[in-house]
Amino acid sequence: MTLLETIDLYFKSEGSFWKSLHIIEFFCLITLTLGVIYLIFTIRQYKNKLFYLKNKNTVSGTPNLYNFEQVAQKIINKNPDLNFVLIKIDIKQFTLLNNILGIKVGNKILLTMSSLFQQRVKSSIIRYFCHIVNDEFLILDSFADENKEVNKGKRNTFEDHVHAVLEADLQKYKIEFRFGRYYFDKGETDITSAIEKVNIAHNIAKLQTAKALQEYDGTFKERMLREKIIEREMSDALNNNEFEIYLQPKVLLENESIVAAEALVRWHKNGTIINPATFIYIFERNGFILKLDFYMLKKACRIIKKWQKEGKRIVPISINFSKLHLLYEDFVDNIIEITKQMDVDTKYIEIEITESVFIDNPKYSFEVLARLHNAGFVLAIDDFGTGYSSLGMMKNMYFSIIKIDKSFFDDESNKARSNIILGNILKMIKELNLHAVAEGVESERQLDNLRLLGCDMVQSYYYSKPIPAEEFDADMTIKHNFKDNL
Repeated sequence: MTLLETIDLYFKSEGSFWKSLHIIEFFCLITLTLGVIYLIFTIRQYKNKLFYLKNKNTVSGTPNLYNFEQVAQKIINKNPDLNFVLIKIDIKQFTLLNNILGIKVGNKILLTMSSLFQQRVKSSIIRYFCHIVNDEFLILDSFADENKEVNKGKRNTFEDHVHAVLEADLQKYKIEFRFGRYYFDKGETDITSAIEKVNIAHNIAKLQTAKALQEYDGTFKERMLREKIIEREMSDALNNNEFEIYLQPKVLLENESIVAAEALVRWHKNGTIINPATFIYIFERNGFILKLDFYMLKKACRIIKKWQKEGKRIVPISINFSKLHLLYEDFVDNIIEITKQMDVDTKYIEIEITESVFIDNPKYSFEVLARLHNAGFVLAIDDFGTGYSSLGMMKNMYFSIIKIDKSFFDDESNKARSNIILGNILKMIKELNLHAVAEGVESERQLDNLRLLGCDMVQSYYYSKPIPAEEFDADMTIKHNFKDNL
C-alpha cells in the first residue's frame, strides 16, 4: 500500500472535522520537518564556508596565515628534535605587474606558486606553507643537520628551484622574487615569534636593490623600532619645521664660480642633526616623501624670494623628486601651483629625477617631463650611469643637465678605459647642447681629469659640503676641502 492510499484510508475512518484537523497537523509536521532539515543544511553550509574563509586564501584556495599558525605550531611541537626554518617570499613589483598585465595574469602567477608549494608539501619536501595575502607566501621547513651553514646551501638550492620552476612556466613575465629567512634558535617553539622575525627579514629584503635574500639578524628588531619612532614623529616634525634645507653649490669649472645649488634635507631634532640616510628610505617606503619633497620646494622658493629682496645674485636651486610622484596625475600641477603662489620664476627651479623613473612607465614619464619643460623648469637626470637606460635618456630633448655618477671616474684600476667611456659621454652631452655635472669629486687629480675631458660643472665636498641655506651666498669664496690622496 502506498503512502497516499494509507492517508486516504485513515481519513475515511474519521469524521469530517477530525479529518480536516489531522490534515493540517500532518502538513504542519511535514513543513516543520523540512524546515529543520533545511536549517541543518544551511548551518552546515555556513560552517563550511566560515571554515574555508578562516583557513583558506580566497584567491588560491590554499592555507592562509591563520591555518598556517595552527598547523605549523603542531608540527613544531611534535618534532622537538628537528631544526626549523621559516622562509617568506614575495614577487618584486607585483602591483605594477598586475596593473600592466591584468589581474587574471596576476592570479595565474599566484595559483602557479600555490600549486608548486602544495605539491612540495604532499611530497614531504617542505613541511607546510601558506598564501598570506596578495603575492606573499610563508614556508615552514625542517632539517636534521644542526650545521646551519650546510643547510643554508640546501635552502639556497630550494630558492633557486622556486625561481627555475616559476620562471619556466611564467618566463615571459620576467618575475623576480624576494626572500626573508629565519632559522629557529635551539629550543625555540613559538611560531608567532618566528613569523614576526621572518617578517622583519623580509621587510629588509624589500629595501635592498641587489640582494634578493635576507636572513634575520638580531639587530633588525632594533632597526625596526627606530623606524617606528621615525614614522611616529615625522608628521609633527614637518609641522614644526624641523626639516631644514641645506644647499650644496654647483661649481663651473671654467672659472670656479657658483652657478647653481642643490637642496638637501637635514632633520634638526633636539639639538642634533639626523642623517638623511636613516630616514629618507623610510619616507620613500611609506609615501611621506611626497609631502617632504613639496615642503622642500616651498623652502627653496622662499630662499629665492629672500635673495631677490636682499638684492643678492640668484642661482637656480635643484630639488630631488621621488619617483613616487609619477603615480599621481596632479604632480606637475602641484609644482606649478607652488611656484605661482610663491611668485618664483620657474627658471630658478631645477627638477632632478633619477633615471630609474623611466624604467617602470617610460611613456607617462616623458609626458610629465614635457609638461615640466613647457612650464619653464630646468630638468636634470640624477645618478646618470647607475641604471639601464642612460644613453636613451640623453636623447630626450627635455633634459638640460646630466649628473654624472662618481663611478665613472673614481676607478683608478681601469682609468684608461674609464676615460674613454667618460670622454665620449661628455662629448655627446656637449654636442647635444646639454650640461654635465660631476658628483663626488674627491681630489685635485680627478678635478683636472674632468676638466680635461670637458666636464662643465662639479658638485662635491671637494668644493663645499652642504651648508645651511642662510649661510649660502652665490658670491661666496669657494675653498678646496680635499687633498689629492690618489
